[in-house]
Amino acid sequence: MRTYRIPPDQEGRRLDRLIREWWPEVNMGLRMGAIRRGQVRLDGRRVPCSQRLLEGQELTVPWDQEPRRSGSGTPCPAEGRELPRWVIHWDRRLLVANKPAGWICQPGGGRGTSLPEEVWRLLGVDRGPVPSHRLDVNTTGVVLVPLDGALGRELHRLFREGTIRKLYWALVRGTCVGEALVDLPLSKDGRGNVTPSPSGQPARSVVRPLAVRGGFSLVEVELLTGRQHQARVHLAHLGLPILGDVRYGVRFRGVGRTMLHARRVLLPFGESLGDLAGAAFEAPLYPDMAEAARRLGLGDFT
Repeated sequence: MRTYRIPPDQEGRRLDRLIREWWPEVNMGLRMGAIRRGQVRLDGRRVPCSQRLLEGQELTVPWDQEPRRSGSGTPCPAEGRELPRWVIHWDRRLLVANKPAGWICQPGGGRGTSLPEEVWRLLGVDRGPVPSHRLDVNTTGVVLVPLDGALGRELHRLFREGTIRKLYWALVRGTCVGEALVDLPLSKDGRGNVTPSPSGQPARSVVRPLAVRGGFSLVEVELLTGRQHQARVHLAHLGLPILGDVRYGVRFRGVGRTMLHARRVLLPFGESLGDLAGAAFEAPLYPDMAEAARRLGLGDFT
């Protein structure tokens, strides 16, 4: 039997989920059976699988393996260590990635390169933190991966409430003449396409021109809501289809993917985020989008 103290960042979590994360190598049947038989205890008491944890409680388990803790136990890069180019920021609470095109934002299961699995490899764990939000597979840019359970729950709440600002850049066909507010509800059809619909979910975006030349534009899109494919559908609705977007936009010679990039994420001010309050994270363009912008005369971002 071994006993561990619940750290502050794990308060509020379910017992069974913490045990699954801390001891992934212990068979699920063994974990659940130990809880049901009372071999797993909190402060010496028998508790159910769904028990919510409190900071400072003593957790006793019947196996000898050391836990693979996240949060305050997550390693940080050593001084001078060379990091992958896709890592923008890394501290003990948060990793910020510049997601490459083709990477998915959930564990892959063999379906391609997975951002969380690359993060786990960097951390040296078999399973661990996942992003607080997602980008489409061919969209690049800023993705937040909380390494601290409490921060993860707070980011999830802030994304849900819409207080985290998300700004995207897109290369589009058409002339964007000025700032526009798009207030266009969206719904998904049976084939997975997102379409405007009066009965759909509310969706609001602000579109701003950054550069215009020869019938093409580089625009900034600020998402005021977070619907799937929102930027792509709203830009198409304005007559500004994204280059390379084969579903909602237009094909364009020399462009092999959707020219959409999550450029900046800005966290709100407030005590709940601690030293991350007001932080802004910016991701540089990947070479394919930077080169497309240069060829169109919309700026040099190389």
